[in-house]
Amino acid sequence: GSPLSFLVAMLAAALVGMASAGWLIGDQRLLYVDVVPPSKRTEYLAVFYAWIGLLGGFGPLVTGYLVDALQGLKIDLGFVSIDPYTPIFFATILLLACAIWALSRLRTVTGVRPSVLARNLMGRIR
Repeated sequence: GSPLSFLVAMLAAALVGMASAGWLIGDQRLLYVDVVPPSKRTEYLAVFYAWIGLLGGFGPLVTGYLVDALQGLKIDLGFVSIDPYTPIFFATILLLACAIWALSRLRTVTGVRPSVLARNLMGRIR
């Protein structure tokens, strides 16, 4: 209910949009160029896409279960209100931070780290 919550939500949506675009470009490049050996491409990608499908299907189910299980959660701290969606929101931020940390330590076959690739991409957008 405060005007600040709208600004925070818009900032979060903008950050998620930028991260999603960068993630899509980066993960496809890493997957097809550095991670999957060409001789095993069919086998590895079959397993990869099966896992992605399972996680993509179970993710909304688990999230819905958590929202139902946390239905009674209602804490009002004055400036912020905690409801069943708040733990899911913060878990998403935590998982994104873990992914960024893991990718920052990834070494590629070509020697170009994902952070360098992202910087080069951002330099070309400006």
